[in-house]
Amino acid sequence: MHGRRRHQRFSFANSDGVLQVLREVAVRHTVNGELVVIDGEPRNADDVLTLETYADGATTSTQVRVVASTPVIRNGQVLHELRLIRLNEA
Repeated sequence: MHGRRRHQRFSFANSDGVLQVLREVAVRHTVNGELVVIDGEPRNADDVLTLETYADGATTSTQVRVVASTPVIRNGQVLHELRLIRLNEA
């Protein structure tokens, strides 16, 4: 066990990849065609996300871009309001 902590325990063979984190959010449409989502995590402007919606047993995936991320307080908790635009409409 001597010297065990001095040696690297992992390495990255390929640092390119995709991280998929699924969480449920409520989506609201604005009059100008943007989508508004309240999420527990902040996002950066220009981040590209995939928004999956479920309706009538079917799943629809839409690529969206973050226009803005603003902190908001809901029920004493800091959340983030994300303004999104669909990439196929941008």
